[in-house]
Amino acid sequence: MVKAKDFGLLYKFNYPPYQVISYSDNSFVVCGGGGAAKTGVPNKIELYEISEINDQNNLTEPILNINLSFDTADKAIMSMRKHFNYLLTAEGNDLCEYIICDKNNTDEIVDEDHEESVVKQRGQIPDKTVDNQECVQMKLHRKISPCFSNIDCEITVVRYLDKAGHLIVVGSNTGVVRVFQRYSDEMPMNLVLQKEFREISESNAPIVELDVSPNLDEIVTICGRPDGKYARVWSISRGMKVTELALTNPKGKKLQIMSCSYKFRHCRYSRSSIARPSFLLYTTHQPITVQKKMSSFMSVWGPLDPSIGTDYQLIDLISLGSNKGSFLSSGSKLVPTALNTSSCGLLAAIGSGEGQVDVYRLHEQTYKLARVYSLSSAHSFFVTDLTFLPTNRSFKGGHQFELLSVGVDNMLRYHRLPHQPTYLRLEKFYKLLPLMLVIFFCDRVLVLLSLFQ
Repeated sequence: MVKAKDFGLLYKFNYPPYQVISYSDNSFVVCGGGGAAKTGVPNKIELYEISEINDQNNLTEPILNINLSFDTADKAIMSMRKHFNYLLTAEGNDLCEYIICDKNNTDEIVDEDHEESVVKQRGQIPDKTVDNQECVQMKLHRKISPCFSNIDCEITVVRYLDKAGHLIVVGSNTGVVRVFQRYSDEMPMNLVLQKEFREISESNAPIVELDVSPNLDEIVTICGRPDGKYARVWSISRGMKVTELALTNPKGKKLQIMSCSYKFRHCRYSRSSIARPSFLLYTTHQPITVQKKMSSFMSVWGPLDPSIGTDYQLIDLISLGSNKGSFLSSGSKLVPTALNTSSCGLLAAIGSGEGQVDVYRLHEQTYKLARVYSLSSAHSFFVTDLTFLPTNRSFKGGHQFELLSVGVDNMLRYHRLPHQPTYLRLEKFYKLLPLMLVIFFCDRVLVLLSLFQ
């Protein structure tokens, strides 16, 4: 594992950020806020652009340019997803879709209540952030209010279901998952309910996580307590549950203690750059009851039949361990609070409740997870979200990956891992070189001695 270098604080928000999403090669979107409480903490969606400068040591240092700040009134966005220049958000029981367009574009449909929400004034910005003249704007494009008929129901997770963005999947705190048909921009305010799934739970456990398979026909859901011991996979076309995932070891035998004591917490599908399987499913597992001796885990799953993806097998399971702790403390077991995967499918980033950020890599030949990056003091408190920047940007800068993390300490951190130089890859060979030379000379001496006999 390469020792992580802290590139410092990129930005400090004036509100707690809950989601960060890569928007383009050089920009990302952040959302969050203080909610309906009148504490003076704003609720916002903001668009930032990343640029780079060379410092005094001729090292590349990222800086931020703020391009857009949008006020979401009294609703803090807890879940958000992107599709081209559209942003799908969960705002209580309201399902909203915004569009980011050029400031001179006035052809898009705008809700009159949100027309005044484009904010031009911003708070104090650190030295590493540049305030550009706003050239883009955000407008409300679609809205369903309420999304669920139950008054106490709230949206917990939102996702786009297909590449074209025609389908939207929504999870709620009552265990109900709905799929909506999203029509063309000619009818922007129409979203038609197509499917509805309900988790098998008498207690109506909330949907805490949901993700869409790359084959675009399956979704995986994770419920909260007391029904979080399984991750359920649903078929969109058939409208039914197809399988349940339970925590098992790589050999296929059920771990009775773990399955009873652990729950699923996060799930992320990712396309795989290896030949088989064609896509992967990463999940995290937390102890149901907090105990000092029990560690959290991360697992990676693969479909037995990549074309169908109905049955899954556990590829690898790794303990997340504990943080380093201070001089007087031994550290505590890491509890995962955020999970994200890279576009290549081989990298998985974990954010913990202790503020630590780790990145794991799945080996292409052995199919084993190994930690390649770790920063124990990334945030002073728990990490709320992470996102990988596009791979082509990372490769241009000579890095294996570039990662952004946000936490409830209102901070944005930048992480990157440079490519390992060739001489470091051959380090083991260099250590064995003297021994190989001794063996070579001994062999030559034996050959000469045999000639004189």
